[in-house]
Amino acid sequence: MPASPALQWGNVPVPYTALWTHERDNLRPQLRMERWNGQKLTMLCSGIEAPQGKPCFSMLHQERTRRVVREQLCQMCVRPMPADLVGFNQGQRLEGFPLLRDGLPMCPSCALEAFRACPGMARQADAGHLSIWRCYRGHWRTAPTIIRPVPVARGGVAAVNELLLATRQPVFSGPDLQLLQFTRITLDDLEALA
Repeated sequence: MPASPALQWGNVPVPYTALWTHERDNLRPQLRMERWNGQKLTMLCSGIEAPQGKPCFSMLHQERTRRVVREQLCQMCVRPMPADLVGFNQGQRLEGFPLLRDGLPMCPSCALEAFRACPGMARQADAGHLSIWRCYRGHWRTAPTIIRPVPVARGGVAAVNELLLATRQPVFSGPDLQLLQFTRITLDDLEALA
């Protein structure tokens, strides 16, 4: 598959994995069987790929997220990952290891650019809730997540809820990444890496 261009909204860099308003408003959720961790899983798909309108930074485009993970691409510049990477989370762990959901591994320079452009990450850092992880390409385990309906009033999408309620098997999103080799670093460390 050819490389995709990095996404921008004005002068703001946008993660390739972010859902955009046009995609959110025209979502056509679908299910697709995919192989992850040696198992066939029913994965949720967005059903549309058109990064137009405004980015929804807190929502992930399912297919682009899986492409980044499967092809080991930086979620910002959409280039093959270098060996030395940086990821973010808010302290989530799985079996004691850091779990990355939306702060998937990035080139150190892209991670610094993303941090500087994102007021949400700055607020999390100021509140002591942001963890910055130095990690290494391929030193993780994929962790697909079972999804359940979320009320629309709490950010859920009606079409996704209907699809989930109509199916009888578990439906997965992600996958998240469980880091296996990592070091927690500071913002100063990130600036030095970049």
